[in-house]
Amino acid sequence: MERGRVQIVRIAALLTITVFNLSAAHAQWLCREASSFRAGKTITACGVGRSQGLDDARIKSRESAVEEFKRLCQLSSDCVDFDYTVVPKRTDCEIQDGKQICYRALEFEISDRRKKSVSVDVDELERQLRRNQVEAQQIQNRIEMVRQITRSEQIQSDKKKELAALESALNQKEADELKLMDMTSRETVASGSYRYLHQAYRNSVKISFHYWASRLNSDSENDIMWLASYERRPLDWLGLQVYGGFGRGHLENQQNSDGDVPTLGARNTTQSFNGSVVYVDMGMAALVYSGWRGTYLKADLGQVNGQKDSYSVAYNGSGVGSPVKTTIGFSTTYAGAHFGFDTRDDKKGWGVFCEVGARKLNVVPTPGFMGSLGINYGF
Repeated sequence: MERGRVQIVRIAALLTITVFNLSAAHAQWLCREASSFRAGKTITACGVGRSQGLDDARIKSRESAVEEFKRLCQLSSDCVDFDYTVVPKRTDCEIQDGKQICYRALEFEISDRRKKSVSVDVDELERQLRRNQVEAQQIQNRIEMVRQITRSEQIQSDKKKELAALESALNQKEADELKLMDMTSRETVASGSYRYLHQAYRNSVKISFHYWASRLNSDSENDIMWLASYERRPLDWLGLQVYGGFGRGHLENQQNSDGDVPTLGARNTTQSFNGSVVYVDMGMAALVYSGWRGTYLKADLGQVNGQKDSYSVAYNGSGVGSPVKTTIGFSTTYAGAHFGFDTRDDKKGWGVFCEVGARKLNVVPTPGFMGSLGINYGF
C-alpha cells in the first residue's frame, strides 16, 4: 500500500515537470506564433527574415521586428510620444526549403519620460552610430571565425561559451543600433520628437510692447513701454537677459504740452494739470524654462530714470490765466516676477512670446500688474 502511494507521487511530480517544461517551451516559441505582445509598458515585437545567407536573414528579422514595434507604438497614445529602451531577446534560425529563416524577438520598454524632455546631439549620435556599426561588424567577424572552428570540429566548451557571449553582444549592439538609427533618421529629426540640440537656439533678440500699472507718480498711473533685449542661454533650461527701452506714463487730468492746457477757467481760481511722463527702463532678467510647451518663469531687476511735467494755472478776475510748467526728475529701482509663453519654445528662428506678471517699485508698497507681447529671433 505504501509503495503504491510513493508511485502515485512520483507520477504526479513527473506530470508537473512535463507541464512546466511544455509551458516554458511555448513561451520561448512565441515569435513562431505571433507578431507582437504587450504587457503594461513592455512591448515584445517579433520579426521574421528569410535569405540565402544566415547573416542577411538575421538582419531582416531584426528590421521586421522594429517595423512591427513602430506599427504598434503609433496606435498607442502612451507610446508614440515617449522614449524607450531596447532589450534583445531570443533569435532562432533554421533552414527551410534551402533558405535561412530567422525568428527574432526584441523587447521595448516604454518609459515615463517624454521624447521632448530628451536633449539630443545629432552629430554625436551619428559618431556613436558609426562606432557601434564598426564594433558590431568586428563581433560578426569574430562569430564567423568561431563558426569556422565549429565546422572544423575543433569546438571546445570555452568556444561554445564565447560564441554565446558574442551572439549576446551582437544582439545588444544591433538593439543599440536600431535605437540610434531611429533617433537620427530624417523623419524623426524633422518631426522634432526629441529635443535636438542643433535645432535649439543659444542666443536671441527680442522686441516687446508692455503695459505696466506702475504707480510711479500716482496711484492711477498706467504706462506703455517698448523694450529691446538680448538673451543668452548658457544651459538648456536657463536664459540670462539684458534689456532697455522707453516708457510713457498716462495719468488722470493729463495735458501733453503747454498748448493743451486751458487758459480760460473759473475766475479767481487755480488749477493744476499733470503733464507728460517719460523715462528710460534698463535691467536684467533670469528665465527658467520648464521644457513644457514653451512656458517659462522670469525674474527681473531694473531701474527707471525719467521726468514728469506738471502745469499750474491761476485764473484772474476775468477767468484768464497762463500755465506755469514745472519739471521734476525721478529715479527708482524695481523687482518683478512673470510667467511667459514662447511659440518657438527653444527652436531657432522667429517666434512670438507673451508674459504676465507684476513689478514692485522700491518706493511703492504694492506691486503693479504687467503684461507683455513681443517677437523674438533665436539663433
